[in-house]
Amino acid sequence: MEGIYEKALCHELHSSGLSFQSQAVIPIVYKGTSLGDHRLDLLVEDEIIVELKAVERIESVFKAQLLSYLKLTEKSWVCS
Repeated sequence: MEGIYEKALCHELHSSGLSFQSQAVIPIVYKGTSLGDHRLDLLVEDEIIVELKAVERIESVFKAQLLSYLKLTEKSWVCS
């Protein structure tokens, strides 16, 4: 289901004229050694990471996952 949501969101972002990358590849580096790559669901305007979930409830593990992505991409974050 998440794949369908991603396609629909990409359509809307494109229609709105926003730049985005679907399945953006980010390298994972540990102490200067490349450990491989990970993919973000969406990176919008090179600033906003979107992680799509088709779940009934938001779990704390999802927040931890997103915080890891922010650290890997060196993006700033705001929590409200």
